[in-house]
Amino acid sequence: MAGGSGHVMISYQWDAQKRMIKLRDKLKQEGYDVWMDIEKMEGSILESMGKAVENADVILACISQKYQDSKSCKTEAEYAYTKNVPIIPLKIDDDFKPSSWLGPVIGASLYYRVDNDKMLNDSWPGILRAIQRFCKKTVVEETVKAANAEQLSAATGKSVKRRARKALDCSICLERFRNPKTLTCLHSFCKECLLGLAPYGTAVISCPLCRQESNVPEGDVNKLKSNFHLQELIEEEALQEQLTANESNKFTCTCCEGDEQTKAVGKCEECNHYLCSMSMEAHRKFPALRKHNILPFEEEKKASESSSSSSPSTSTSSSVAKENPAELLTTVWEIFDALYNEDHSGTLIKYWMQRQGGNWQTAMVNQYVTCLNELEDDGVISEHALAKRQQQVARVFMQAGQYDAAVTLVKKTIELETKELGARPENLADLYGLASTINLEISKQADFIAEHDEKELALLREVIRNARKCIKLRKGLSGDAHKYKLGKTLVGLTFALSAWIEHGGDNVVSVAEAEVEAKRHIENAIEIFKELDTKGNLADAIMTKGILYDRGSEEQENLYMEAYKLCVEAYGECSVLTSRLNTNIGIMYEDRGDYHEAYKWFVKWGATCEKVFGYHHEKTEKTRRLFEEPKYAAIKKEQEKAK
Repeated sequence: MAGGSGHVMISYQWDAQKRMIKLRDKLKQEGYDVWMDIEKMEGSILESMGKAVENADVILACISQKYQDSKSCKTEAEYAYTKNVPIIPLKIDDDFKPSSWLGPVIGASLYYRVDNDKMLNDSWPGILRAIQRFCKKTVVEETVKAANAEQLSAATGKSVKRRARKALDCSICLERFRNPKTLTCLHSFCKECLLGLAPYGTAVISCPLCRQESNVPEGDVNKLKSNFHLQELIEEEALQEQLTANESNKFTCTCCEGDEQTKAVGKCEECNHYLCSMSMEAHRKFPALRKHNILPFEEEKKASESSSSSSPSTSTSSSVAKENPAELLTTVWEIFDALYNEDHSGTLIKYWMQRQGGNWQTAMVNQYVTCLNELEDDGVISEHALAKRQQQVARVFMQAGQYDAAVTLVKKTIELETKELGARPENLADLYGLASTINLEISKQADFIAEHDEKELALLREVIRNARKCIKLRKGLSGDAHKYKLGKTLVGLTFALSAWIEHGGDNVVSVAEAEVEAKRHIENAIEIFKELDTKGNLADAIMTKGILYDRGSEEQENLYMEAYKLCVEAYGECSVLTSRLNTNIGIMYEDRGDYHEAYKWFVKWGATCEKVFGYHHEKTEKTRRLFEEPKYAAIKKEQEKAK
């Protein structure tokens, strides 16, 4: 297979030569033009090296202490750096940490382990995918061998399609983009990948591809510009794939031999083969193929027929989805991953709203629960992966206002983690924190607060118990990410304790004890967020501190307004936190008896909730119930007349 206009250059220190020769041979088998000094060095060493770097599409640098100490290796790597030639680092010693001149050259690039032949083989798929991001031309062997123009055209078309798909993959994790963020150089990466390179508080980040530096607004990767165009392309590509797969009547089995055209009843999304019933059964039994994702056409057809015979009011969520094939997208985990956001999966939730209207929550819960049960029953993923998936779905259920489903799922995941997965501290901290947050959200739905309400006190006990467990575990974990999550849990626990105080406490935790604990937690949270320089979270903490002061007091007003200013600077006028601040400020004016000013803030609250959560969300419905109260209904009528 012929190489393109550029080549893959291997840069190494002599001790790694044998392993690099094996890597060179693997690359050649894939059809890449490889430059390695033992066979391409001619004339002046510096001149040959310079041309090799200038003509390289990408450089594989096998780094080690000896590589860092080598004058020749330094010359190669630094010249490549000045020429903006991408460098993919390979490590033969995991303990080695690049420093001196090599540290800035390698930066935060993802590296691959090649300590021995086994590690080279294990890393090979990742190395190959990384190379494919940079090489200008790679002509596959089948294309070169194509004997006629039709075959050549088909092969070229597949190659172009393959390249288009690769453009939707993040160059760090080598998977589909999730919440893509764009740097100053216009290269995009997953938000989570960038968080790994630039923890909270990092002011400048070096692009893993071109090395250009980008400022990180307020040291928070979340504030980098989102690449919405890229996100739309990912969703569109997934839609096209799903619609193509649904047209089962157009395909025959591609695995059967002979002239007989056996109708396909499904498609393997991994192999891209259409399968008849016998081939599908064989596919599922063969060990190497058992975990492949097979999309059965017949089940879709039955569901679609069921949908057409059902009335809109009685059809199941799955049959409703079949009427609109796009609805099936949210049952595909790749789409879930692309739209999931730990803080608020707004795009995913709006996706369901637009296609299901008032029934979207029920349809979403039913669909995800069914898919999770299938993952568990089929055993296609490990229990560790299942626990992570269940935690993510529980978080989305909470974000969508489906609290009962969220509670059920998180309890199930905690049981799995404690009984089967070794009770890993990091995972349990996340789960207890999530359980506390879900119950706290449930407690916030109450329209009125009554002293010694046993139902509310029981709910708050659960919030406080889980938050304390989370905090205890989180304090034993190191790193800014855990410190950040600790701060968020401290804020949530403070809010729960403030509600506990409003309800009058009990004989286990008195009001006075709750006040002392709440003040200690919120000051710790404020200190954490100041240290991490996360303005939005600091706003949340300051607002929560304000809740602890006398209702309607000047101190409370000052804290709320300080928090509001920080919130708008961090998130803008429309965010989850803005909606909460609008509520609290409205309540503050209500406590003062200034109902007209309170009404103004409640109107803002309603508008923000509708934009952030959607018209049918429980939080938005709560705002509508507020305006039905006589005093606010009268103010509304009064203002409408004035117009």
